[in-house]
Amino acid sequence: MLSKVEILKQKILGDISAGRIRPGQALPSRHQFMRRYGCARGSIDVAVGELVQSGYLYSRKGSGTFVATPQASKKATEVFVVDDFTSPDQVGRYLQSGLLAAEIQRRMPCYVYHNSEVNVNLDRITRPGSAVIWVRSSYAQLQAMDFLASAGIPQILIGRSFRNYDCITTDPFSGIRAGLEWLTGCSGLKEPVAFVSPVNVPDLPYIGERQIAFYRNCVDMGISLRPEWIFEMKFENMRDDLNMLVDSLFGGKNCPRSIFLSHITAAFPLITMAEARGKLPGRDFNILLFDDEPKLRGCPGIAMLRQRWDDMWSEAVSWVLQERDGSFRKKLQPELLTP
Repeated sequence: MLSKVEILKQKILGDISAGRIRPGQALPSRHQFMRRYGCARGSIDVAVGELVQSGYLYSRKGSGTFVATPQASKKATEVFVVDDFTSPDQVGRYLQSGLLAAEIQRRMPCYVYHNSEVNVNLDRITRPGSAVIWVRSSYAQLQAMDFLASAGIPQILIGRSFRNYDCITTDPFSGIRAGLEWLTGCSGLKEPVAFVSPVNVPDLPYIGERQIAFYRNCVDMGISLRPEWIFEMKFENMRDDLNMLVDSLFGGKNCPRSIFLSHITAAFPLITMAEARGKLPGRDFNILLFDDEPKLRGCPGIAMLRQRWDDMWSEAVSWVLQERDGSFRKKLQPELLTP
């Protein structure tokens, strides 16, 4: 949550961005601000003082406070990489963010922040010349993103796509199409494909994107679906969910020979449990995984769609170095890894 001062700064910057207060124009009096925003004089003083320090306003002794002229250059002079690298299911994310920051550091100052550190460092991040790279962010960061946008701070999202912010993401449609072509080509027939997906949640928009891409590709490619072979699961209790899933997929006489699993965490235990029941990938079924599970690379009957994170880092560095003029939105097709 933003503090009262940060909310006031966002409102003042919003007035500047909307042209209600123009460069060179004096700010309204403190009492006018108090009536407009319904806040205390002390909060206004702190907010204005911090915006002066950040370069968005300037003071003339005895004359008041004025809106500063925006800097002509749109190039970044320092960068902040923000990631949730303490998440227990994201092993190695701090290393990834650190390597990205190290690459940028060769050209300009770059700092790595955890998501929880952003709000307490907004005054530093909103300095002119700053740019922010959000790595796999969540909706919880949208308020901070909006605040930074009101301050004119360039931002780009990696692995996520929220609103109209610049972003570098994976293209699920082209990747899933290539994977389904491999999956249906294994049997030589366009048999029904079983689909296993996490339940769509707003905080992880890629889940819904993959679901839509799967269904659209099935329609385009003439692949049939069976309702009893479509699973949208919460995966809150992995053992119980997997037991139910394995029973549904492999417990009957008529089992699916083609499976698409878009939840990589479930991949290895699902294959292990299937093998315990005598169902072997490459012999009894073929499976396409969205994301990369190193322990299953090269196994018969298992293909994976590996997201191109290294290429996303390179694109992020290019974004930092260029002058931004208009939106920057790129989708990279994942790499299909086949046995």
